[in-house]
Amino acid sequence: MVHASGKKISIGDQSYLLEDYEKRKSPYMSVGLPEERLSLYLLHKHNMIPEHVETRTLFNKTQPGIDQGKLQLWVDLFPKAFGQPGPPFDITPRKPKRYVLRCIIWNTSEVILEEKSIMGEKMSDIYIQGWMSGLTTDKQKTDVHYRSLDGEGNFNWRFIFPFDYLAVERVLVISSKVTARTHTRTHTRTHTRTHTQTHRHTHTDTQTQTPRGQCLRALDSGGA
Repeated sequence: MVHASGKKISIGDQSYLLEDYEKRKSPYMSVGLPEERLSLYLLHKHNMIPEHVETRTLFNKTQPGIDQGKLQLWVDLFPKAFGQPGPPFDITPRKPKRYVLRCIIWNTSEVILEEKSIMGEKMSDIYIQGWMSGLTTDKQKTDVHYRSLDGEGNFNWRFIFPFDYLAVERVLVISSKVTARTHTRTHTRTHTRTHTQTHRHTHTDTQTQTPRGQCLRALDSGGA
């Protein structure tokens, strides 16, 4: 039952007040009458209607009949009797901020020794390779720690990875061209993760994830 003021609705023995859902400030009249707004709040509260989003297919005259993507949107209808509607929603895409990740490689330990020196001792020539997820073209590597006899390697090496990051969504934004003809740019979003690898001669990959999302792999340079 809707009460006369429109700001209270009773369902069975339970009553709901509009002020419980609009505590901060009164909305613009363009969003509807009090009873309409409260009814919508209750419909969402009881999961009786989903959030409605319109979907429109995009086409291009140069390629008729071929789907070029989809646009999702919602439509607000405003009665003329209420005058001009409130301010529009700002749907401008967030712009990523440029960051630089600096990764310091101090040393390695317990790297498997799979080579033998001329004296018959087990050894490995070790170096570290690293990259970020989605930015595999920017792989970096350290110099080589030659002839490690105990699996330890000393480097004191720094990797520097510049990247664009959306802090709110916690994703990387990677821009790239789709085709040289159209020069269309695409933006790929991926979760942050840094990979580093310790290389051995056998090129067997081992990955260890840390709380910061980093991976390590050891490789041998193949030296004897």
